[in-house]
Amino acid sequence: MTSASGTTMLSYLLLGVMYVARMGTDVNRPDLTWWIPFGWIEKLDAYQTNDWLPIGLYVLLGLGCLSLAAALNAYRDLGVGLVEPRRGRRQASGLLRGPVTLLWRQAHGLIIAWLLGNFILGAAYASVFNTIGDLAKSNPMIKQLLGASALAAANRLIVKNFIAVLAIVMVIVALVPAVQLMLKLVNDEQKGYLHQVYATATSRWHVWASYTGWAIVTGLLVLLAGLSGMYLMGLTSMVKPISWVTYWHVFAAYAPAMLVMVAVTSALAGWRPKWRYAAWIWVFYAFFSLYLGNLIDLPKWARRLTPLGFVNKVPIKPLDGTTSSWCLLLTVLILVVAALSYRRRDLAQ
Repeated sequence: MTSASGTTMLSYLLLGVMYVARMGTDVNRPDLTWWIPFGWIEKLDAYQTNDWLPIGLYVLLGLGCLSLAAALNAYRDLGVGLVEPRRGRRQASGLLRGPVTLLWRQAHGLIIAWLLGNFILGAAYASVFNTIGDLAKSNPMIKQLLGASALAAANRLIVKNFIAVLAIVMVIVALVPAVQLMLKLVNDEQKGYLHQVYATATSRWHVWASYTGWAIVTGLLVLLAGLSGMYLMGLTSMVKPISWVTYWHVFAAYAPAMLVMVAVTSALAGWRPKWRYAAWIWVFYAFFSLYLGNLIDLPKWARRLTPLGFVNKVPIKPLDGTTSSWCLLLTVLILVVAALSYRRRDLAQ
């Protein structure tokens, strides 16, 4: 690929395919996990047999990839990629009349890829809902103590707990393209792409609003795509599927908190571009504190260093309208600061 963004998207696509493939083999054909590098880590069987074969395979794969990369790098011309980009039109489409449509033209591949990727990820997780829900049935003592009706309720509670955990993954995945698009504002400035836009009558506010708007819309749509994938696959994998209202409550709970993080990223891009990569640290910490916090007994205050830490464990707990309200209000205030900061600061050279 000629562009760095195209290369990055291909790498994300490869990682996503391997991740989903590993999930499929773990459920249906564990013996095929050896064909997927993501699955080798579990083959170590740490603290039991301590099999060193996967380590050797990782070393060989790494050396092979480095050798291939060196050979391809020596083969290609300087400044170009191995895959020749598709030639564009001689004259731009009439739709390219502003930064909104221009950004869509540049980033539509990234947006569509993340939409499809999170939808497939959600569907892959939901494919095991029926298996997860049957965990209580596998224990004869629990089955005898609870009875049929209580057992069915327990199964649904287990699935809802699983959805609450997966919601964190869906939100973090949705934040990745949102942060990417927001930081693209500074990257495009530094590469000189926006200087041609500013040479026209386009205002800074218009450009900032275009990037921020696409970041917000993309984040919300990717989150909705992941939850939709879970819902649609749940319709086929469960005898009594979880209703769409449950997934909508998850979306309504996490979307406002997610918007706060996008707004802060926008403020970093507008106020202190040099600090913009701190947004990635914040996203990573949000995943670490919420997804792994229970395993390491992370205190409550540490989980609330991100707005996602204030969200109730929906759908196990009810949607908290107060939290959603102050998150939305905070988002608006931060976006106002971000817009004013971007209008006043010097453009990146």
